[in-house]
Amino acid sequence: MALAFFVLLIEYPRSKRKSGRTIERSFQFIFTKFVSMLGVFGRNYFIRFVFYLLSGVPCLFCVGTVLGGICLIITSIIYLKAAIADEQWIACEKETVSKKTLTRAQPPSVAPPRMVYKNEYTDP
Repeated sequence: MALAFFVLLIEYPRSKRKSGRTIERSFQFIFTKFVSMLGVFGRNYFIRFVFYLLSGVPCLFCVGTVLGGICLIITSIIYLKAAIADEQWIACEKETVSKKTLTRAQPPSVAPPRMVYKNEYTDP
């Protein structure tokens, strides 16, 4: 159970993409702080590969945890591929977007000129 909770803490926050926008998950900033606190252990994918490999192998010896162990082994292989490609986890930081303030135009101080219409039915 402790291993599953630790995996949740590490895997929940998304890494920042090299190109394009990264959409953060709900409440990701809480978990991002934890992964950032781990330092190189949270950022480096090779260390994650070793962690998942060492966590997955003992799970293969108990029938009840075989499926979870296989998932951890597959995850470790994916992290090995990412580590070979020289990728690492980068924290998503919220982009500061300047809010546009609505400016209201001031009303004119002088009324616009109006045309005077002569009505042919009334006497002037």
